[in-house]
Amino acid sequence: MGEKLDAPLLRGLRLFNERRYFEAHEEWEIFWRRAAGADAEFIQGLIQLAVAFHHLNKGNLRGAEELYPRAARRLRKDDARAAPIDASEALSVLKSSVENDGAPTGAVRLRWIGSAPDGGV
Repeated sequence: MGEKLDAPLLRGLRLFNERRYFEAHEEWEIFWRRAAGADAEFIQGLIQLAVAFHHLNKGNLRGAEELYPRAARRLRKDDARAAPIDASEALSVLKSSVENDGAPTGAVRLRWIGSAPDGGV
C-alpha cells in the first residue's frame, strides 16, 4: 500500500477497533474510490467487514451472512498479505458470530502490521 493510503487506513482501523463500524466504513470508502488494483480490493474487503459487523450490531444477521464470504475473499487473497492491516482475527470472529446466529464470539480487532505512520496504534 502506498503512503497516501496509510493515514486513512489507520483512521479507519482505529474507528473499527472502537466498534464504530459504520464510521470506519465511511472513512475507508472515500479512499477506496481513489484506489486501484490490489489496494482497491483490500480496502473493499475492509469496508465489507465493517458493514458486516455494523449489521451484526443492529441485529441484521442476514446482512452479515451475505457480506462475510465477500469480505473474506478480498481480505485473504495473496495480495492482502502485503497490506498493512491484519484482518484475520476479525474475520474469524465474524465467521463464528454468523455461525452462532449473531452471538458475539470474541473481541473484534484489526491489527496494524509494522510501524504505524504516526508511531503507533
